[in-house]
Amino acid sequence: MRAKTQSQMPGNLEYANSSDTESSRLPGLLRDYFASKNHLRKGICLLNAGAYEQAVTELSAATKLNPDNKTLPGYLVGSLVKCSNLTQAAAITAQYLDQNPNDVDAIIRLALVRFKAGKHSEAIRTLRNGVRANADSAELHFQLGTMLSAVDQIEEAELRFTQALSIQKDHADALVAQAMCRGVAGDMPGALRSLEKAQKARPSDANIALLLTHAAKASATESQGAGVWAEMPAEDDADGNAADLDALSRTIENDPDFAEAFFDIDDEVNEPVYQMLVGVLMQAIQRSPRRAELHYLCGAALARLNRADDAITAVEQAVNIDQRYIKALILLAKLYECSDRPRDAASRLEQTILYGAEYADTYYLLGNLYCDTGQIERARWAYKEALRINSNYEAARKALDTLAA
Repeated sequence: MRAKTQSQMPGNLEYANSSDTESSRLPGLLRDYFASKNHLRKGICLLNAGAYEQAVTELSAATKLNPDNKTLPGYLVGSLVKCSNLTQAAAITAQYLDQNPNDVDAIIRLALVRFKAGKHSEAIRTLRNGVRANADSAELHFQLGTMLSAVDQIEEAELRFTQALSIQKDHADALVAQAMCRGVAGDMPGALRSLEKAQKARPSDANIALLLTHAAKASATESQGAGVWAEMPAEDDADGNAADLDALSRTIENDPDFAEAFFDIDDEVNEPVYQMLVGVLMQAIQRSPRRAELHYLCGAALARLNRADDAITAVEQAVNIDQRYIKALILLAKLYECSDRPRDAASRLEQTILYGAEYADTYYLLGNLYCDTGQIERARWAYKEALRINSNYEAARKALDTLAA
């Protein structure tokens, strides 16, 4: 019998044409997100070593790639705003708020989207309403202060920052605002202390680390550094708040190709990211249980987590909904092969051929499956078909030569 050529769960699928939608930008966005995390960690190492110039270079690169310090779900949802789709982003968040009116994160997101759309009064009113319902939320006070400052209502803005710190002493953004005020007043040691507290409160924020580096550089003497020690961020876990996760699930529900990008850059995507993807896809499936592509994508994500049985269940559901779903049939065949079900795998691939989907990869995999089940003549036929479609298919040629020997 032929030795298994693929011991792990299925990798990238190469059968579908990429769609000309906004989701085609997702691979680049994901790469930028993970690159920003690498720049941040390098920058903090350099900051702690007192190499301020080099630290500024790394941290500046991190802030350029992820300027708002978003978690992965928020970063992806934020791409809607960057695509100037402000109306859709606001509508998604407003819909969530209708069902969760006291979700502070969602209130802030809606206010920010409205502010970016130029609806400043409406955004500030959204936050004032939120403060009235959640008076003990430091974040709401801070965000309101930030927007008031942006429209030159400085006096109330400073009061809001003070209120935020009275509620939460380690509120990172309020500490940064405090540092800026101290810096303007010429109190550099005070500004440095506030920024150190802010960075320790939120070590994943490249913007704060960059400000701390500039302050440390300004406070250092030629013979002695500023004595700053920054915290290293934890490994990225792709967590997001409920509003971001809900918005991402609705984005994927509206455009399932949005999720395909996760499978195009497997080297950068880690297990927690796929766990997050499964979660948002399950949310989308609850709202649209008859969408075959959502079940297929969920199965693909489960496969990356090596949850073979769950992946098979999800992809089988996709095929039950749409019997001619070629990508799902191919993935199901790969999952069956990895689960030592070669005959079931071959049956699924044979279906794709009956439906007119002829790919060299399909015939090659089919030939391997026939070998595994002792069907040598059928395997020879399958390899020849693979070479008919792609005469340069070396793996198929070698497999065919092996049979001839």
